[in-house]
Amino acid sequence: MNYIIDLSDHIIVNKVVIYKTIRSYVNSLCIKNLSTLKGRIDATKKILNIKYNVPMYVSKDLILFKVNDKNSAIWINYVSIKDFGYKDKVATFLFNDLEILKMEVNKDTLLKRMKKIEMLIEHL
Repeated sequence: MNYIIDLSDHIIVNKVVIYKTIRSYVNSLCIKNLSTLKGRIDATKKILNIKYNVPMYVSKDLILFKVNDKNSAIWINYVSIKDFGYKDKVATFLFNDLEILKMEVNKDTLLKRMKKIEMLIEHL
């Protein structure tokens, strides 16, 4: 999974509409890994000493961080990113399966969120 599009009352995963909230969906993934989303978020907050925009660690293959696009929030799987670029206010993500995602986002905000995940990975 490269990313999840969060449309508040439903999400889109791999081009499939799922009628769950992002938290409910990710919580079900966490439970498959013998934890809850709340537990993972609380631990991440404590380990990284952060309060906001906490990355969602589900497993070694799925670490999500939120990026706000014009129309929705997109939760990107950091582990699936092969390459990343930024030009003219547009971030371009190239994923391991060669899918490309382009979105308008604030560069500094994006880099800060990616840095949080790097810190989390260093801790693991």
